[in-house]
Amino acid sequence: MVPDISIIITNYNYERYIARCLRSCLNQKNVFYEVIVVAAANLGIQNARGQFFFRVDSDDYINSDMSYMMKKYLEANHEAFCVSSDYLLVDNYENKIERKYADKENISCGIMYRTDLFIESGGYDPKMRHREEEELRKRLGEKYKIHHL
Repeated sequence: MVPDISIIITNYNYERYIARCLRSCLNQKNVFYEVIVVAAANLGIQNARGQFFFRVDSDDYINSDMSYMMKKYLEANHEAFCVSSDYLLVDNYENKIERKYADKENISCGIMYRTDLFIESGGYDPKMRHREEEELRKRLGEKYKIHHL
């Protein structure tokens, strides 16, 4: 069977956190998904089989309902290129430090994309080592609608 969602975990020098990240990704509810661990996001995305995908850096972890909620949102909003969600900054003990609003502070993690549209758009600029989401949004401009959940 083809998964509904591909979760792309980028892992570069974050071995210390990868176990927690994997546990959270493998604990997704009510969706059929695959998990791909890579060092380069575009490589993982090119090998993704899901209709939708999102990235998670290996020092991140996600809520068990994240995949389901974002998938349902994109299924109901066909005009959306992707959907982002807010996130929490935490310390090494997982104490909440601050809530970040993804519609105001762009990051590349935790945004679910339509895989086919992302690939058609050219994906992330391979020259970008950081802040690739900002470059992607600037390049695409108003061509695609980015929603926030």
